[in-house]
Amino acid sequence: MRLHSLVWLCAVVLISGVAEAAAPQRASVAVGTGYIDAHFAVAHDGKRLAYVHVGDDGKARLLLASLSGHRVRVTSKTDLTKWTMMPSALDFSPDDRFVIVSWKDDPAAKVSRAEYVAFNRKGAFVKRLPSGLDFRFHRDKAGWRVVIYDRQARGRKVTHRVTVLSYPGFAAKGQYRLATDDANRVTSPKMKFIYFISDYLQAVGKIEGRYDKARDIRLPDQMAFYDMAARKVVRERPIKDAIAWEKSRLFRKKHSAMDPVFLLDGGVLSVVMPDNRKLTITSPLQLKRFRPDSLYDETDGSRKALISLTVDPQNPVALRQHRSDSEMFHLLAVRFGSRLSAREVLRLRSEHMVLRWRHGRGVVVVMRLHKNWGLGAAGLWVYPLATGR
Repeated sequence: MRLHSLVWLCAVVLISGVAEAAAPQRASVAVGTGYIDAHFAVAHDGKRLAYVHVGDDGKARLLLASLSGHRVRVTSKTDLTKWTMMPSALDFSPDDRFVIVSWKDDPAAKVSRAEYVAFNRKGAFVKRLPSGLDFRFHRDKAGWRVVIYDRQARGRKVTHRVTVLSYPGFAAKGQYRLATDDANRVTSPKMKFIYFISDYLQAVGKIEGRYDKARDIRLPDQMAFYDMAARKVVRERPIKDAIAWEKSRLFRKKHSAMDPVFLLDGGVLSVVMPDNRKLTITSPLQLKRFRPDSLYDETDGSRKALISLTVDPQNPVALRQHRSDSEMFHLLAVRFGSRLSAREVLRLRSEHMVLRWRHGRGVVVVMRLHKNWGLGAAGLWVYPLATGR
């Protein structure tokens, strides 16, 4: 689940570094018996943490905790066992009033729908939401809305379904459909569906250029913007560069068109924006030290994102110097402007393997394996973030 309205990014990059002083740890979560599930969430204001603890009694509990001061104080425990033992995601709502717990109906399936349940800030059950393949909070002039996307295929017919709920009431506001065949062809309007934008509320398609008999030429193909609620094409734009269009289509087939997509290629860090602009992020760090497939990002509605990279100890730079790199986490802030550049805001030593991290205003929570790791050996560490969220 992602919150959108991206203008500038604050980036966290997990990379190799020299043996310098690491940031002080602010607090940690006491595991006790049982273990902490891999999924957790940090409130946008940085004041609360939500995580799932599985006890020795076999019950999964949602724990909400305060992050104020220098300790983690649990404020509520909610039994999740009747819903799930294996959550797939935990997320706070944009105003931190709710925690959304998600789980897959069939975790082993290649494509599995998720179930969603909302709990309030005291851990009390609020509502079970419609299932789907993706869940997002969308903001427009009217305020926040919940958008749930689903896709169903029967024979050669494919139906894309978008359900819109009000917020904070989670009441049904509308349901929109776009039907295609298995080759993504839309009958009405006549176009080929390519990808979604604007949190599934608009679809981008391709309309083949018509033949101009008077001039005996075929007009350029059109990039069509289809509004799901209005059920019509609201804007068209000529496709002037067919090669660039095809590259964009193939790229968006792999990546969501609604989020910035971060890339590390040939030691160059860049971001592809939702409008397909590719921007280079300059950094004083030697980015060839990192594995491109390790890049991870977290985007939210505060117009920022966090990105992470992990170093390859046997990277080309280190090998040329006949040594191995040690690992350290460097947190970098990146702001969009005429050019993108990064500045360091925090460093963390990497004594143990990092499994996952989440952030809020002024805080980063990291899940790591303990030294003698095994089932349940992961813990949560809390660190201050100097730049806010």
